Amino acid sequence: MDWPDNRRCEVKDGSGRSIPAWNSRFESPDLVRAGIRRPVGLVRYPWQRKSDSDQRLQAQTATLRMAAQSHHLLMGTAADAGPLSDKLYASTLQTEYSVLEPETEMKFGLIHPEQTHYDFAGADKLVNFALANGMKVRGHKLLWHNQLPDWIVSPAQPWTPAALNKVLADHIATVVGRYRGKVYAWDVVNEPFNDDGSLRNYVWFDKPGIGFAGQERGRSSKH
Repeated sequence: MDWPDNRRCEVKDGSGRSIPAWNSRFESPDLVRAGIRRPVGLVRYPWQRKSDSDQRLQAQTATLRMAAQSHHLLMGTAADAGPLSDKLYASTLQTEYSVLEPETEMKFGLIHPEQTHYDFAGADKLVNFALANGMKVRGHKLLWHNQLPDWIVSPAQPWTPAALNKVLADHIATVVGRYRGKVYAWDVVNEPFNDDGSLRNYVWFDKPGIGFAGQERGRSSKH
């Protein structure tokens, strides 16, 4: 049988609205405007009737979150605090995802910009949003070679390993302790290796470094 080209078909987006289209993969316009791209819905030609099983499947997988839950999985995404004021951005997060990970707000330079000052505003906003919408929170991240504050990378006095060790221990205790019971998992040491598999040379490892293997995991698990 020769199938005609450009056969019009019907696609249902996450809210159940019909989207006219001509191809076999689609993206919800709402998700595209929110900066989130994904295939959505079930493709069905108009002359095909929906079976009861198809209708049940469509109801169970109307969103990424529901599709993941039907397979006992979590669906996560990274998000920023600023766009939460946008209704479409916020509604997409709470509808489509069951795990939220702060994209930048928990990185060392943003959450601990000065040696004696922490800024939890952005991280608190994301954590509170996630918990209010039944989402889990993954902490990201405690130790990384990028996005470090000037007081770490260009100190007034060169760091000794002992002094740097205390800074990191205090940082982990403060940040992990604040979100105890709210964050279910942490990215502790992020990207410690170069592309060739060797350990990265930077302030935390060997400049002056603390030889962090195993230490941060132990510290984070205490708080």
